Amino acid sequence: MDLRMCPSCQQSVLDDDVQECPFCGAAMDGSGPATKTPAKATTKSKPSPASKAQPKKKQAAPAKSSPKKDDDPFAVEIETNKKAIPLRRKPTAKISYRIICPMCDTSGFATKAVAGKEVKCPNPKCLMPVFTAPEIKKEEPKVEKKSIFTPALFGSVGGVVVIIGIFLFFFLQAPAPKPKPIVDPNKVVKDPTGTEDPVNKAPVEQVKLPPKISIAKVKQQILKQNAEAVLQRSNNRSKSFCRRLSAETHVELDDIKGALYQLEKLDNLKEGLAFFKIIPLVKIGWYHLANGDRKSAENMAAQALELAKGYRPNTGRDAISHTVFLGSLLIALEQNENANSLLQSREKIQKAGLESVRVSLILQDHSYDLDQNYEWLPQLNLEAPLVFAASYGAVVRGQGKQTLAWINSIDNPNFKSNALAGYAAGMSINNSAFDASKELNITGLSSEQIQRAVALSLQVNAFQKETKQAAAILTQLQKEISTWKLPAPATIPDDSGIYKGKYQRVSAQVFIAIQTHRLLARYLAGNGQHEQAWKQIEQAIQRAAAIGPAQAQAIALMNHVLQDQRRIQNNLAEEFNITQSVSQRNAYNKYRNNARQIESDAKKRYQLEAALLRDSLKWGLSAELYKSYQAQLSDKESANKKTDSNLVKAVEESLLSDLVFRLESEKNLEAVSSLREKFASKISSEPPLKAWLRFQRLVKTGSVKEAISLIEKVSKKLDEPQLELRIACQIAQKSSPEKTINWIKAIPNIIKQELAYQLTATLQTKKGFIREYWKICVEQQLAPTKKCSVHLGLIEGLSHTDFYQKEEPPESEKQADEKAASI
Repeated sequence: MDLRMCPSCQQSVLDDDVQECPFCGAAMDGSGPATKTPAKATTKSKPSPASKAQPKKKQAAPAKSSPKKDDDPFAVEIETNKKAIPLRRKPTAKISYRIICPMCDTSGFATKAVAGKEVKCPNPKCLMPVFTAPEIKKEEPKVEKKSIFTPALFGSVGGVVVIIGIFLFFFLQAPAPKPKPIVDPNKVVKDPTGTEDPVNKAPVEQVKLPPKISIAKVKQQILKQNAEAVLQRSNNRSKSFCRRLSAETHVELDDIKGALYQLEKLDNLKEGLAFFKIIPLVKIGWYHLANGDRKSAENMAAQALELAKGYRPNTGRDAISHTVFLGSLLIALEQNENANSLLQSREKIQKAGLESVRVSLILQDHSYDLDQNYEWLPQLNLEAPLVFAASYGAVVRGQGKQTLAWINSIDNPNFKSNALAGYAAGMSINNSAFDASKELNITGLSSEQIQRAVALSLQVNAFQKETKQAAAILTQLQKEISTWKLPAPATIPDDSGIYKGKYQRVSAQVFIAIQTHRLLARYLAGNGQHEQAWKQIEQAIQRAAAIGPAQAQAIALMNHVLQDQRRIQNNLAEEFNITQSVSQRNAYNKYRNNARQIESDAKKRYQLEAALLRDSLKWGLSAELYKSYQAQLSDKESANKKTDSNLVKAVEESLLSDLVFRLESEKNLEAVSSLREKFASKISSEPPLKAWLRFQRLVKTGSVKEAISLIEKVSKKLDEPQLELRIACQIAQKSSPEKTINWIKAIPNIIKQELAYQLTATLQTKKGFIREYWKICVEQQLAPTKKCSVHLGLIEGLSHTDFYQKEEPPESEKQADEKAASI
C-alpha cells in the first residue's frame, strides 16, 4: 500500500485522516502553505500527541564543553541507527538464529529474516553496535538419482545382446588367428641378483640404477649432504652424535683438519657429551701411527685417555666401544700400564659380556658384518671381554708384536688368558699361516687357558676354509685335552657342613675347559663328525657337574630348609652348643643363606648344561642327544634312581619341541612317535629352532616382507642375541639396498637403526652398490643422525674396498677432463 505524501515537503505521512502535514504544517489537500520549517527525517521522528499538549520549557544551560574528538586518539564515534533491528540476548523457540557481533564477538539471536539487514549488538558496551547480518548461503537442492534400469535401457541392452550373439555365431565358424607372443616363451629371464621370491616364484624386481656419476663426485655429494645434516635442528636426536659421526667420516677420508673442525664444533655445543670425541681421537691417532707420526698419535691417545677418566655413565654401548678402541691404541703405542689400568678398571665397573663387544670387533677388523662374527665366534661367557676385544683390535691392525709384549705384562691370569684368546683370534684372521698350537707358549697360564685360545684359532681357520691348517691345530688340541683330569662333581654336605660353608667352590679353570670342549664340538659337528662332537659335549657336561649339584638335589635341599626349620635349628643348637634363642635363629639364617648359595650354583650348572644341549641340536646332534636321553631315562626309572644328571630335566622342560622337530627332519619316526605319545601336550607346532631355520631361509631368498612378519611373532622365542642387527647384515650381503633399508625401518630401536644404517651402508658399498644405497637413502629423507650414519658407512666402505678402482668416469665427465687437459 502506497503512503500519502505531503505536497509541500514531500515527506511520507502514515495517518490517512490527518488534515495537516506533521512536518511542515501545510494542508494535505494542497490548499495551504507550510507553516514551519520541515525537519530532516533522519534526525527526528514523528512527535507524539502528548508532546504537543505540553507547554515549552526554558532552554537548559549549556553543559561544560567536552574535549574535542581530535584530542583523544582512541575515541570512537558510536554509531546510532534507530532503523537497526536489535538482537536478543538469549534464544527462544522461534528466535534461534545466532549472529555474532564482528566488533565484540557477542552472540545475539533473531530470525533468519534479518540476514543481509542492519542489526544492533545486544552488548550495551559495544563500540560499534550496528552491523549488517551475514547472508545465509543457499544450498542447491539435491537432485534425486534416477535409476539407470529404465525400460528403455533394458530394450537397448537386449538389442545389443542379440547383435553380439549373431556376430559371434558367424565369427566363431572361422579358425581364430594365433596371437603373436609378446615374450619368447623359450627365453628364461633370470634375476640379476640370482635370488628368486620363494612365495611368488617370480624374479625379484631389479634395482633401478641412479644416473652414473663418478665415485669422486659421489664423495663430494656425500660430504655436502653430511655438512647440511650436522646443522639440521628439526628431528635431530643428537647434534653431538652427528658431529662425532662426521668427524669419523673425515678421518676415513684422511681429512684430519676436517675431523678436528667437527670435534671443535662438538665442544661448542656444550651438551656435556665430550666423551663422544674419544673414538674420533683414537682414529686420528691410528692415522698418525700408520703414517709414522708417533708423537701425534701419543698426543691423541692422551687426550682420549683424559676424556675416558671422567666419562659418565660407565655402562652402555658407547662406554664399551670407547674402552675397546682406546685400549687397542694404547697397546699399539706400548703404553702397557695405561692399557692395563683402563681395561681392568672398566672390566670391574661395566661387567660387560661378549655380545656387547662384538660391534667393536667388526669395526676394528673392518669386516662390518655382525652375523659373520657369530660364525667364527660363538656365544661364550668370557671373564674379561673388554680385554679380549682390545687385544683383538690391536692385532688385526698389525700390532701383533706389541700385543704379545702387553700380554706378558699382565699379572691377573684371567685377564691374561682373555688377552691371549683375542691375540690368537686376531692373528688367525690376519695370517692363515699362524699356527696357534705352536706359537701360544705364554708363561703363567694353565693348559686350559692356552688351549681355549687354540680352539678359537681353530674356529677362525674353519671359517676361512683353511682346512690343512685347521687339521694340524685339531690334532694338537685333541692331544692336549686328553691329558686333562675331570674335577670331582659337587655334592651337598650335611647340616654341619652347610652351616660352616664347607661345600665345593669351582675354579675358573673348569669354565674355561667347558668353553674349549664346546668350541671343539662345534668344529667337529660342522665337519660331519657327530659322534666325536657328542663326546666333547658329554665331557663338557661332566665338568659342569663340578659347578654345583643337580637341580633335583638342590630342590630337595631347599624344601628341607623351608619345611624343617625347627629341626635344623635344634640340631645346630645341640651340635654347636648354642643356648640363646637369638643365636639359634642367627645360626639357622646362616645355614639358609649357605643353602641358597648351593641352590644358585646348581641353577648356574643347569643353565650351562641346557645351553650346551641346545647347541648340540643346532649343530645336528639330535640322534646322539635322543640316545643319551633314553639311556639316562632308563637309569632314572631303575631301582638306583640316579639324580645327579640334568639331561632328562633339560630335555623335557626346555628342548622337547626342538628335539622332535630335528628328529622329524632326520626321518627318525620311531623316536618322534614315542615322544609325541608321551608328551603330546608339551610339544609345540612352532618350536624356536624351526622358526629360526624358516626365518633364515626367508632371509637367504630375499623374502624380507615375510621375514619381518615372521620375526614379529617368534622373536621372543628365539635365543639369538642382537637379532635385528645380525639380520640387517645378512640381508645387506645377500639382497638389494631397497630390501636392506626396508628391514632397517622395521627395527623398533632408533639406536640400533642408526648402527644398522652404518654397517649395511658399508657392506653394500663393498658389494658395488654405493650409488643405489645412497640414492634410496636420499629419497627416504632420513633424520640427521641416520643420515650421518649412512654417510660414515658409505665412506668406510670406499676406504676398505678396491671394487671401484677399475671404474672409468662417465663419458660426459671423461670428455670434460680431456677438454680441460687440452686447454
